[in-house]
Amino acid sequence: PTVTIGSHANGFSLAAGTPVVFSGTAGDAGTSVATVEVRIKRASDGYYCDASGAWVSQETWIAATTSVSSHSTATSKD
Repeated sequence: PTVTIGSHANGFSLAAGTPVVFSGTAGDAGTSVATVEVRIKRASDGYYCDASGAWVSQETWIAATTSVSSHSTATSKD
């Protein structure tokens, strides 16, 4: 599988509580992509953003929406 993130470079930062929209593409030669997930890790303490927007110590993957013009939004609570 291949994935390309089209917005937000690795290590970008923003104010707490700001909605974030990630965009990009995913593909797998010869077959279709069934699931796309993203992981958001906070650099300051290594915590991960879960689907509710809370920061947790356990590595967490968030299901992305998948469609022709797909996007996913995650908003941290702090």
